[in-house]
Amino acid sequence: VGSGYVSVSMFFLLSGYVLAYNYLGVRSTGRVGFWIARIARIAPAYWTAMCLSLVFYANECYIHTSKGASFAVIATALTCTHAWFVELDLLNFPAWSLSCECFFYMLFPFFAGPIMRLDRTGLRWLIAALALLSLMPPVVYFLWLPDGVPFESLTQARITNYTLNTELAEVRNLLTRRGAYGVFMYNPFMHLPVFLLGMGIGRYKLAFAERRTTLFARVVPHASLLLIVGLLAASGSMPHLVLHNGLIAIVFAGFVFYADVLWGPLARLLSTPAVVLLGEASYTVYILQVPLMQVYASIMRRLHLGSSDAQPMMLGVLAGFLVFLCGTSVLTFLMIERPGQKFVRTTLTRMATVVQPKQGYALASGRRS
Repeated sequence: VGSGYVSVSMFFLLSGYVLAYNYLGVRSTGRVGFWIARIARIAPAYWTAMCLSLVFYANECYIHTSKGASFAVIATALTCTHAWFVELDLLNFPAWSLSCECFFYMLFPFFAGPIMRLDRTGLRWLIAALALLSLMPPVVYFLWLPDGVPFESLTQARITNYTLNTELAEVRNLLTRRGAYGVFMYNPFMHLPVFLLGMGIGRYKLAFAERRTTLFARVVPHASLLLIVGLLAASGSMPHLVLHNGLIAIVFAGFVFYADVLWGPLARLLSTPAVVLLGEASYTVYILQVPLMQVYASIMRRLHLGSSDAQPMMLGVLAGFLVFLCGTSVLTFLMIERPGQKFVRTTLTRMATVVQPKQGYALASGRRS
């Protein structure tokens, strides 16, 4: 549970992989069309979550602390740019990763062409280089130690203790949002190599991977899962920044690359309509988890259930929250996100047609189309 954040770097890799698999093959689209599709995918659920978060933020500012709301906090949240400003508070903390994703989406068409022009050997070298590059930010930080915190204090277990110990509030702030550590953790440039790694293996899978199933192909995804479990089991004694910035994502790359040869019953389970629906709604679960926890905690307090510190930690209350979160997220996906995606895509496409009615640019090649 304490290392749940590693799923974000896995998501960055998977995002690059899926986009490359879909756009770096025979599919053709313009840059503008690609960007419109990406905005339509993330905007409805994102703004729904941010509007809900704004209600709690205003309540906190004007009722409990009697201080005004920060224009910078609100502006960066609504424009999805808050990961660039680590000194600011966040309306919805998990949304920092969406700032990174927007940056990746902006750059994707410009990396697409060069990656498509690489041959098998070139792609292999690129994948190896990106895997090493994804670990460079932690290495640079540990060699530099710009915040003055000793290396032995930067393990997962120590940082977890810092965040729970109110007597170490200064260190807690330093190692969460403030200071150079926050920049190395959240700045989109620090996570770009993981996204590009996903693009590299996606392109390689599409263009050069053998279609026949080998023993090696069957072993790698299962071995990758075991290695991920082993890393998580040892995470308490490992450098927090290394786990946060992509070590497990590199291991996850092996799982993703050979996922199509997974154990048959598992593959069939993941293809059932109910699981597919949960997968489609998983982004909504992610972006709504904090504001819905605040809603749920408010309900629990009014019913005199749960703890007084707004954290639903009791097992029964937590189970109820998971049901509430998943159910509400699925309804949000069906009633808000899916119709919103269609509306945003249609509206932006019409606007783009008015501005540039006769020409676009091929996504991967850069040629006019």
